[in-house]
Amino acid sequence: MLKIWQALSLGFIEVPSTNNLEVPLISGERALRFFCEVCGVKFQQTMLAMDASISTRNARRVAGLLFLTLPFAPLRAQTLPNPGFETWVTVGTACENPTNWDSPNEGVALFGVCSVFKETGSVQAGSAAVRLETILIPLVNLRAPAAISNGTLVVNASDPFNSTVQGGSTIWGRPDALTGFYDYAPEGGDSLTIRVRMYDITGTDTLLIAEDEFTDDSNTGGYVPFTLPLNYLTLDDAELAQVLIRSTRNTTDATVGTTLWIDELRFTGITGTEAVSNLPFGFNLYPNPASEVLHVENVIQQSVLFEVFDQTGRRVLESSLQSGVNALDVRGMFPGLHVYRAFNEAGQLVMSGTFQILR
Repeated sequence: MLKIWQALSLGFIEVPSTNNLEVPLISGERALRFFCEVCGVKFQQTMLAMDASISTRNARRVAGLLFLTLPFAPLRAQTLPNPGFETWVTVGTACENPTNWDSPNEGVALFGVCSVFKETGSVQAGSAAVRLETILIPLVNLRAPAAISNGTLVVNASDPFNSTVQGGSTIWGRPDALTGFYDYAPEGGDSLTIRVRMYDITGTDTLLIAEDEFTDDSNTGGYVPFTLPLNYLTLDDAELAQVLIRSTRNTTDATVGTTLWIDELRFTGITGTEAVSNLPFGFNLYPNPASEVLHVENVIQQSVLFEVFDQTGRRVLESSLQSGVNALDVRGMFPGLHVYRAFNEAGQLVMSGTFQILR
């Protein structure tokens, strides 16, 4: 599916993946015509969508950007944001949320309580995990499950169990499963739930193409692995992944004190009609857009060479990234779209993608 955007003062095109395509170094109007032919759209429509007054110099910038991104389109994929829950942000007066994850904490903090916590004493890997506790909200005397989502939680104050999720994380292709580790200490008849929904987005239409759920009511006594296979309803590739994790599955079984620990979430086995590469998900970039510092989480168990190119195709950064979270200073980069590429120790390209600098 072709999408055309206008970004800042420069129009650019995101093209569908094209395997084994040799992209010549061309410039100006000829470059735009060439890429329009590849994408199957009319040159004149593209010019109008981008900007009728686009200059030859800008056309060269478009061609340079496309030259960098097109050959590696099958490798673009995003992991879940902050999948090891290593970084956190303050919400309310005394609560925290995992960076790029939402929880009910901002709402329940008004009552002087939190339901989601940064866990540093019991982790599967790294220095932190997330702990979810089913709590009793004071004053209103309401049992409330803890929840986290990579989308935005829309909490129903009168019935927290019927809260909904909007949005999620960008993803390309068809991951075959969500994996991770959990430790569960239920009270009463509680059971945990981990739900994944995958969506295909076409224009303003959003199509649910997969929905699966993992539940457990056992006391695990420590971290155990889980795998949640994803069963697709259509042949479409996913463009949005939505994850919802709750300490308590339903109102009937909700018991105050039930606790769930989660760590090291991953999507596995990406395949797709457009993203055909089976290379592993290896990187998570945040925040995106970035202004001063870009965090790059390398989950490949080896160091990688990380390169960044600006809109003209000029390399503006080259750095060796170790496994784990790496902080990159991007204050010297101009605002706009940037392309990144990562190579493993054998010199093989393992990931490419884009991020924005915004000031």
